[in-house]
This record gives sequence, C-alpha cells and structure tokens, in this order.
Amino acid sequence: MKDRHSFRYRGYDYRRNGAYHIVICSHQRKNVFGRIRGGAMQLNRFGRIVGEEWHLSGQKRTEITLDTFVVMPNHVHGLVFIARLDDQTLEEPPDTSVVAPASLGAFVRGFKAAVTKRIGEERGQQTLVWQRLYWDRIIRDKQELENTRRYIENNPAQWENDELNAQNPAS
Repeated sequence: MKDRHSFRYRGYDYRRNGAYHIVICSHQRKNVFGRIRGGAMQLNRFGRIVGEEWHLSGQKRTEITLDTFVVMPNHVHGLVFIARLDDQTLEEPPDTSVVAPASLGAFVRGFKAAVTKRIGEERGQQTLVWQRLYWDRIIRDKQELENTRRYIENNPAQWENDELNAQNPAS
C-alpha cells in the first residue's frame, strides 16, 4: 500500500474546542453535486443530499456546531466548531493514525459515510463519492473566522478561478 500523507497538524488534538475550516473533494474531483450558473450553485439531487447530510451530521453530534457551508460542483467548504463544555484536552495527543471519537475527523468520517450511503442507495449501487482525505485549517482568531466565512460564501461566484475547477487553466 502506498505511503499516505496526512494533512493534519502534527501533535494537535482535533478534539479540542475551536473553529475549523474544512474542504472535502469528490472522488477524482468530478463535478457530481451540480453546477455553477451565473455565479450561483445549482445543486443536483446528489448536491441536495450533501447539504441535507451536512445539517443532519451537525444535529447528531452534541460537540459540533456548524457554521457557514457551501456545496460546490466537486467539493464542499464548511466551518465546524467543536464546543465541549468540559474542553478536556488530554495531556498526550491521540494517535493520529486513528480517528479519535468526538473529533473533527470523526465528524468528517460520519458525514462522508452518510452521504456515500444515501447516494449509493439513490443510484442502486455502491458508489465512490469522496476522496480519501480532506483539508482543514484551524481558525486562529475572529478576523480569520470572518475572512473564512466570506471566502466560503463567495466561493460559487469565484468558480471560474477556483483551483478545484478543472476548466480553470491554472488548475
């Protein structure tokens, strides 16, 4: 098996309270969730499933609060807050080779699995929906949070220049 590269911040406990910007790409970055028209995202049936499961995933996890979110043709952007009342940070970070319960990774894994299951049921066959990994950024302050919200909200209008848009010559 190929060596797998993790994008996680080494030694960081992703169960900690905080804000996280995540980006999850579709399998082979195919445009499977809809299309951009006039700077606005038009979801297809799979894109609607993604949006529904995003909100359901947030409702199922008491430690998670969801913020700004957008489905793009081949990826999603979302802001996720982890907010535990006890904010228990362990003295030793968890083993990063496994997904810790009630962590950002557990949320993403559950979301991806729920979407994959529903789209597979809709298609009547097992389906690869997502790339294996995802990208995250730990939000460090209020200004970065506001900038990230604006970036996510404006993402459909910037699709022509998006590095994940296969039609963009720079991608």
